[in-house]
Amino acid sequence: MWDELVRWIAPRRNVRIDPDRSHDYGKSSPVDAGEPECPYALHLTDADHRFLFVVFDLDVSRHPDGAAAVWRDADTVTGLLDEVGLGHMVVRSGPAGGIHVWVPVSAEEGMDPDEVARLGRAAARCLPTLDVGPLTERGTGAVRPPGSPHRAGGRAELLYPADPADALMVCDTATNTAERFEALAVAFGAREMDAEEEAEAVKREGRIDTAAMRLRGRRRPMPAKVRALLDADPGADPSAHLARLLPGLALARWSLEDVRALVAAEPAAPGLEHLRTRRFGTGRVPRNEDDRRARLVRKWRHALDFAARLAPVAARVESVERDLLGLRATGAAVLEAVADPGRWTEEAGPADQMTLLGVLHVALKACAPDGEVDVDVRRLALATGFGKSTVARALHRLRRDGRLIQAAQAEGTRSARWRLVHPTRWKDNSPGETGGTQVNHAPATDTSQQTPPPSRGELLEHIQARLELSAHEVWSGHSPTHAPGLGHHVEQTYAALVEHQAHLYDIDPATVSPLTGYSTARTARHLRILAHHGLIDPHTGMPTDTAALDTAAARLGTLGVRAARERRYAAERAAHAAWLEEVARLRSPVALRPRTRPKDRYARRDGQPAHGLQIARHLAAA
Repeated sequence: MWDELVRWIAPRRNVRIDPDRSHDYGKSSPVDAGEPECPYALHLTDADHRFLFVVFDLDVSRHPDGAAAVWRDADTVTGLLDEVGLGHMVVRSGPAGGIHVWVPVSAEEGMDPDEVARLGRAAARCLPTLDVGPLTERGTGAVRPPGSPHRAGGRAELLYPADPADALMVCDTATNTAERFEALAVAFGAREMDAEEEAEAVKREGRIDTAAMRLRGRRRPMPAKVRALLDADPGADPSAHLARLLPGLALARWSLEDVRALVAAEPAAPGLEHLRTRRFGTGRVPRNEDDRRARLVRKWRHALDFAARLAPVAARVESVERDLLGLRATGAAVLEAVADPGRWTEEAGPADQMTLLGVLHVALKACAPDGEVDVDVRRLALATGFGKSTVARALHRLRRDGRLIQAAQAEGTRSARWRLVHPTRWKDNSPGETGGTQVNHAPATDTSQQTPPPSRGELLEHIQARLELSAHEVWSGHSPTHAPGLGHHVEQTYAALVEHQAHLYDIDPATVSPLTGYSTARTARHLRILAHHGLIDPHTGMPTDTAALDTAAARLGTLGVRAARERRYAAERAAHAAWLEEVARLRSPVALRPRTRPKDRYARRDGQPAHGLQIARHLAAA
């Protein structure tokens, strides 16, 4: 066993031995010296104290049920390991009946001791017989491997896999990744444990660690949103951009030293422009080194104070999910109804479906418990890829069919307020030219769901993916500045293929048509168009990669449609706001109107003549 397994998996050049059989293991013996005759234990970490093995040591002495409790915990551990896909070995430690479950780490650099300790603490909450010491002792954790003598007689016996050669293959696996270990920790309840430990630390010592200038709790990697802000252009206000970036790092439990290291590692990151330069006249000039350091400390302290006033993340998420239970149930039902082609007309259906998903997306983003939000047609148009007039007509149909309620009319610069309606309360309309259902579907019931609705995050992820596909420029219809795309009817067929490709054995018009509500002939035409532009495989009908969408859009000449719409809609909003402001000024008493002194009437502002305030505003809006 020594030559076959132990000497090859030893993380260090020596093993710890117990020559007096006192369970001390205070001495060591070189691996090359051969197998010790006394009990010996392998280090779980390498010379840098990074864990190469995670071992669950289940001891019979830690529970009154003895061996029975050990085997219950062993079943729990191995079941979770199989569930998350972690390869492992099971070893009987000795005659008393203890069990060691060895889980090798695939990463060459091993696992961080803090992550392993967190996993051990979480596992100890679920496994009464677990000795958490080997997982929490930095650099000193050791466990007797297969074949090692026991001080009471006998040896550690390899139970699974029984063949040492198979055990070597487990130790050489590449699938025991950090992501799977994190999934194991989550399965043991590590996130709930993190929230409890954080709350206890706040209660005991306050939320901010003033020495390290960080929030107390487990440090997490840089959030994706912070990464995006770091790489994004800060625009005209780098200070406000930095004020959005730093709190994200503070909530991830980063310290001041961590942020300093980030600034040193990425000195040219666009999001850090405010730390590098300062405003001077109409441009920006570099800051000196002392100013950079002082400004970073000051901005970080403000970010910490802001983050400390927020509720703990876990508690806040749980509260939001609980408060949005009704909206989540409505959202899940709306998603199911949108996927039912029998509820929508063939021509207007795509616009109605995407517009309804757009309103639902806004309600979920705004955490509106009653599903009531202010949303304008231009925002929905950009989110869905349709034009604003098409979206306006879709809103009218959805209101007429009882699928949305207009709670308030648009007034001034404030958009109309819309309220979502649960599909069980939708009107049962007959087919028409511009709206209504296509077929007589079975009436829905008010029976409550037996399973809890999806979380807000799951709903947002699903809806966001669907809206992003719908808003791609390859499908854009009429545009005053660009050529037309493939159209949203073709997009409906493509989306059905993306959604159901895992369940479709044969992709042909007859199988795809029921998923979209289009006729077989029209579906066949859509499939030919998709194949012609390389969006689906011409032989299998399966969708190709998403890069094909960009390629097709470039070939059709539709790239830039969204950006052109954004510019046009922004100008329209500015013109409308300027018009309302001008109307309000003209309606106000003469004595209260702002006056321009004669000598300033023809002054130049930013290089442009100001022939009256209202003319300048209208020019800017245009």
